[in-house]
Amino acid sequence: MNEKRGDDVFYADYYKTWRNGNKILVIKPRAIKLIAKLLAEELDKEITESTLLLLRSRTLKKLISLLNELVKCKSSLLPVVGEVLEELKDLKNQTGRLCEKLQPLREKILKKIETWPYITPGYLSDIFGFNIGLLTPKTYAILLAINSLESQSKRPNITNISSTAKIRRDKNLEKLLEELVRARLLKMSKDLESSGVGRKSKNLFHLSPRVKEALIPGRNKMSYEAWILLNCALSHLREKGYLALATPVGKVRSIPDAVAVPPTSDGWDWRSSIAVEIETEREIRYHKRHILNLIYRRIRQGYVKIIFVCKSSCRDELANTIKNGLKTFFPDVYKELLKSLRNKISIIAIDLPPEADYAHYVRQ
Repeated sequence: MNEKRGDDVFYADYYKTWRNGNKILVIKPRAIKLIAKLLAEELDKEITESTLLLLRSRTLKKLISLLNELVKCKSSLLPVVGEVLEELKDLKNQTGRLCEKLQPLREKILKKIETWPYITPGYLSDIFGFNIGLLTPKTYAILLAINSLESQSKRPNITNISSTAKIRRDKNLEKLLEELVRARLLKMSKDLESSGVGRKSKNLFHLSPRVKEALIPGRNKMSYEAWILLNCALSHLREKGYLALATPVGKVRSIPDAVAVPPTSDGWDWRSSIAVEIETEREIRYHKRHILNLIYRRIRQGYVKIIFVCKSSCRDELANTIKNGLKTFFPDVYKELLKSLRNKISIIAIDLPPEADYAHYVRQ
């Protein structure tokens, strides 16, 4: 028997059982569809930016899938709706509590990111022992020109410097050289051979020891192989327009073997500084863990990229050391780590010349 009660007949029918005459309520399929539709709309309203993270959870995926199926289902699945609604309610409460707990952590992470180290001229000046902020592309060209003149046993006077650096000789060049002398990047002396009766002696400009060591590092305690690789790497990077300098030997703290700073339209991109690491054949074979530690240290110090320099014959072994080492020591996050470091690690392989031919690389 169908008992109509206003609009309820649209959504449900009341029937009397044939045994005891009790009335039962049977929900029509159209009502289930409406409930599913309204529930889906309400769910969209309730999901906030914080709970969007839970879209990946299996529970919420099952719920959304069930809501889509309910539109096509019959009344026999109605009891499941009530169970899912209870699960959704609990999930929403858990999400709210989780977001409250994560908010302080999120703020802490944001503050940590803001204070994450990055390379500055002051930081590099502390490493090299001179004011590296004075090294504009123009002054850098002047220092390289003076170094080239000295290596060829030519007088580094203002005329030769202007010609080698391809900078116009004028009062601005003279003032710039004087500023470099005051900053102790250059030393000035008199050219006695150019003096004579009625002639004023010319000034000669020489690199300070620290600047010269940064441009063309001496062998010091380095092996012959490392010495060649370092100077070849510096020459290679300078040809590409980088500000490339070798770091001082003997520093107590961990620093890269050299630093390369990419150029911009009007100077250098200090925040994109690159750490250059020289790896000899012996280091690649017997110090694999040390190479992996260098990756962590340099990224943590603020370098955006690490360039490893090795002999051509060791390139594949070095690449495998990095790849397999990351997989061995960080198996759980290996894929994510390899993906994040893909653009932060590169290798420069150099054909090691005979010792007699090395002077060509030093002059560059």
